[in-house]
Amino acid sequence: MRKGTAITPTEGLICDTFRPFFDYLAQFSNYIEASGLIQYRDIHPFLSHWLTILCDENNERKSPEFAKAVKTYLEYYHYKSVLTLFDHYKK
Repeated sequence: MRKGTAITPTEGLICDTFRPFFDYLAQFSNYIEASGLIQYRDIHPFLSHWLTILCDENNERKSPEFAKAVKTYLEYYHYKSVLTLFDHYKK
């Protein structure tokens, strides 16, 4: 994220694509953290594929820079619950 500059149309499309996905991931994290409704191990089989792609810098399917860019985006837009979900994945 570049502070103080407008995003490009391409960046806007990327944000529009990822934002709903991150919102859904945030819901899973909230179910784990806030309500105790489920535990991470309950959703791991279903989300591990996506979490590997998004946050594993050693994943061969994309560059380490991609995982860093995702983390930067999540931090910039305050997706703390998704970052918490990433932490569960990395344990």
